[in-house]
Amino acid sequence: MPSNAKHHVQYDDDPLTLAMRPPPNETDDERNLRLQAEDDAKRVSESIDEDLRQEKMARKRLSRRVTKMLLLGQAESGKSTTIKNLQLMFQPHAFDTHRKAWRAVIHLNLINSVRYILDTLQDEEDEESADAYARHRPSSGLTTASAPIMGPSSSLSSNSTSSSAGTLAASNRPPISLTPDLKRIRMRLSPLLRVGDELGIKISPEYYDPKSPDIKYSTTVSTSFNIAAQSGARELTVRSGSGWKAAFGAKVNGQPITRAGASSPEDEAARVLQACADDIWALWTDPIAKEIMKKRRVRLQEMSGFFMDDVIRVASPQYDPTIDDILRARLRTQGVDEYKFTMENLMIGGGREWWVYDVGGSRTQRAQWAQFFDDITAIIFMAPISAFDEYLPTSEDQTRMNKLEDTFLLWKDVVSNKLLAKVIVVLFMNKTDVLRTKIKTGVDVRKYVPRFEGNVKEAEEVTKYFRAKFKAIHKRYSPQPRPFHCFATSCIDTQTTAIILSTVREQIVRTNLEQANIL
Repeated sequence: MPSNAKHHVQYDDDPLTLAMRPPPNETDDERNLRLQAEDDAKRVSESIDEDLRQEKMARKRLSRRVTKMLLLGQAESGKSTTIKNLQLMFQPHAFDTHRKAWRAVIHLNLINSVRYILDTLQDEEDEESADAYARHRPSSGLTTASAPIMGPSSSLSSNSTSSSAGTLAASNRPPISLTPDLKRIRMRLSPLLRVGDELGIKISPEYYDPKSPDIKYSTTVSTSFNIAAQSGARELTVRSGSGWKAAFGAKVNGQPITRAGASSPEDEAARVLQACADDIWALWTDPIAKEIMKKRRVRLQEMSGFFMDDVIRVASPQYDPTIDDILRARLRTQGVDEYKFTMENLMIGGGREWWVYDVGGSRTQRAQWAQFFDDITAIIFMAPISAFDEYLPTSEDQTRMNKLEDTFLLWKDVVSNKLLAKVIVVLFMNKTDVLRTKIKTGVDVRKYVPRFEGNVKEAEEVTKYFRAKFKAIHKRYSPQPRPFHCFATSCIDTQTTAIILSTVREQIVRTNLEQANIL
């Protein structure tokens, strides 16, 4: 009996029971109001439960017809070009609609290439002046030679070095003098830079700052690829969802919006480009300019947005961008872009929608990735394997990081994430065309990847080595066993990329059907 009494006291003292117990001395009116409030609360609760149930059912129905795919990878890994290839597959007319906008981007890419070359020539000229001053000034007992700045060692290589602009050249070879012809060409091209600034402001008013200091080159021992990325001064950037293309189609009463008597920035840039085409070609083919570019390890040919070899065609007043031109155009995206496509192939997965998210890959944007991991069907991870000799742009308080090493670390983070354990992860080892070019020009892979023991002159062997490393990370760190999907890609090769994307699409659809016990 005492034990029962004790249990009864505990039951009566239960907080939930006490909270729901009617207050003492409750009147009939108070009781009716209390019961009415409880009924109202119950109806609200049941309504919320029903909404959640309907939402769950809607998400389930949506998952049957929608594949959500995430594009991940560091900046300049080829995500935007992959999106363009998907548009070619699913929305080929989209390029026809926006050709004028892409024409402006390509023109600005070309103008920025000219700017890069002129900046490089200016650096060389400044170095020549500094060298002449050092030779003729009184001796102070201090050395005037600049020594390379040693960067922290990387896990990929222990003997990589870097230097500030001009340091590398000054330490190895004397400055190269500019010819009178080059100086005249530089002077005649100055109007081109002005119209380029105006065009950049129209495309990217939020990011393109013509008042920024001129872009200086990073003279990493291997390459100077990240010219714009090193400073960001004139990196052509648009915010996701900004609708930048609409600026080139805005009309009132069927007429383009321009100031009275004034041409648009894109028309002015096209006019000046046409007038400067011969000078641009002369600059690009000048042997002294080429020697300076080689000395400073600036290889514009291997950068995205390179059109110097096509200057006469691109500067023509009849120029209309080709599909290949649009794929090669360089336009950096800030933020997250969402694209929706509908599959037309009725053989497998016909009528299914694809929602593709292009997430920014710079260090400052990677924190946004996790919020997109929920309800994702597949991830295409872009790994630019040509970047084995390149380095991420860093601030003074950051450790210098090899780009390929950074890609391996990102790959490890993705495949080891437990939230993505059941997600299909597809690896695109991208920019194989750039890799082949680098190897052909004599870049030694072993200098940056000491453990590579294959033939440094065979791009296929280098690709095979990198593939094995990605596979080993995938096998070791995946939370549970899953297939390793890997493709060597060059996303500017539309035909091959279309075949690869079709294969990826079918693999994803088949996996979804297998998981649903349909296959």
